[in-house]
Amino acid sequence: MSNADCEIKNASDAIDTESQKITPNNLCEIYRNILGCLRNLNDWCAYKILTERYDEKDIKNIAKAAEKLSHKNDRDIQFMGVFNKYLQASISHFTPDKDGAERLMSKYFVSLVKLKKLMKKIFGMDILMQIKNLSPKVDEQTQNYYDEVVKVILRHKTSIPQSMSVQDEKNWFDNYYICKITPFFANNSLYYEIVFEQATDKSHEKFRRITAFTEQDIMDNYCVALHFEPKSISAFETKISVNIITQWRVSIRPCELVNFAKLLNIGEMNIERKESEYHKLMRELTTNHWTLVDVVDMNESEYGSLKKRVGITPKIMRILDECRYQIALNNGYENRLRYLLCRMRNVVIKDQRGDGVSLPICKESYGFETKPYAYHLRGHYTNLYDLYECINIKGHECELLARSVMNAPTQQGYIFVALEELKRFGDRESIERQIKEYNDKIVNKHKPDAEIAMMGDKVYYKKYASEVVKILENIQQKIGCRHPLADEYSNERVEDYKFAVEYIDDCGKEKILKSTFAQSQIEFVYGAAGTGKSTLIKYIAGLARDKKKIFIANTNAAKQNLQRKIINDDNDIFVR
Repeated sequence: MSNADCEIKNASDAIDTESQKITPNNLCEIYRNILGCLRNLNDWCAYKILTERYDEKDIKNIAKAAEKLSHKNDRDIQFMGVFNKYLQASISHFTPDKDGAERLMSKYFVSLVKLKKLMKKIFGMDILMQIKNLSPKVDEQTQNYYDEVVKVILRHKTSIPQSMSVQDEKNWFDNYYICKITPFFANNSLYYEIVFEQATDKSHEKFRRITAFTEQDIMDNYCVALHFEPKSISAFETKISVNIITQWRVSIRPCELVNFAKLLNIGEMNIERKESEYHKLMRELTTNHWTLVDVVDMNESEYGSLKKRVGITPKIMRILDECRYQIALNNGYENRLRYLLCRMRNVVIKDQRGDGVSLPICKESYGFETKPYAYHLRGHYTNLYDLYECINIKGHECELLARSVMNAPTQQGYIFVALEELKRFGDRESIERQIKEYNDKIVNKHKPDAEIAMMGDKVYYKKYASEVVKILENIQQKIGCRHPLADEYSNERVEDYKFAVEYIDDCGKEKILKSTFAQSQIEFVYGAAGTGKSTLIKYIAGLARDKKKIFIANTNAAKQNLQRKIINDDNDIFVR
């Protein structure tokens, strides 16, 4: 047995041993135990493929083997390069909490299944014999449901006609954005539950999303053209309709390419799906599972070969030419360009427009350029896994701690984060060191607000703390001051409103109405679900019906509830 075979077997056996210990309460611990083994397994499998399949003997750094594989024009093995990026970031820089461990293991599970099949296909090697233990956990009923879905998938495989007119393609395919992909294991194979929505710039409600199933490994980076068919299964003692995706392909919206070109100052372009260059490039992305980042990162020979295959009268390739040039310049726009190339969404691209001349990208996203793992693009919450895929974590490690602290208000609902919650970043000394490293990178004109700070056993973002202080000071000034609207809620007005406009049979709410704004310019409406908050707000709004009002809600559901209850007119604005 060769040294590579021994290392692969040892890593695989260690993962199998640890996976058999998994319980609902120890996933994070098991994840930490196998993380290094995952990296070793991927590295040594890549090394074996390079040395035995591609006959590359001069590989001095095993850790670079998977990276080298990503440049091979072989779809079957390219996933190992992306898997390597995720593992590098996870192992070298932080250990996730329980929720993070579950998300990562779900994502890694797909790569491990592919790796198991690949090593069996190429070398006849059996690895990861207990891989089922690492699959996302589902209850027995759900697993039975998935098993029935798989039977339908295997029975109905639709092939696309070799030649199609433009109209036929429109009838066969429709374009969607992938919202979520959930892998599941059934029949000893990997399948996917896909949630998607129509590819438009309009925001969609979750109830408008479509769920379908497939055995095909569909990319979620871009708009995709899907063909799916309705079928039925027997599950939960009834007939259930399910959608089965039979064909897919990358189908980036032409408007996204056009608007992206404007960020590069290329100017107006007319790109259509029916054009030969578009069709050929989308086929290359689909067949090879390439992102546009993979394309702009190609060496000159690979890139030149792709351009020849795509066409000699390029529009899209001209955009990619300019991207390669701008990224090579390293002039302060490369991270934004790389992220947009990795996951193109028209609404995000349009939000990045600025008023610059040389390269019109907005200044508000500059924080992302310098600290991509801590800041977000204007109007868009960046995905951590997309960042791993398109921007090297090296040199940005301390930003992961800052990201966790800065995201706490929206994700956990508080500003001051306890050290206990940050223990995945190390002990107190390690966290202090990372905070100092992060703060040292901030330019002086943005200090102190942009800094991360520690107070006792809490870590916080100074900007948020200072904003809260300003809000509290403003509230203090307004408390004790009679609001100009106070007369609208006098005894007489409430009595008239009560009988002429809106019947109020709750004496508690009536009492609140009569005292509203009498001694303060601020009123807080709070209470448990079902206590009548929305109804009270409706009464308050009704007494000031002819005044301009802004209603602010914390969730879309709360916003919609207010819109249903309050008599809306041109003066009213509802925001979330």
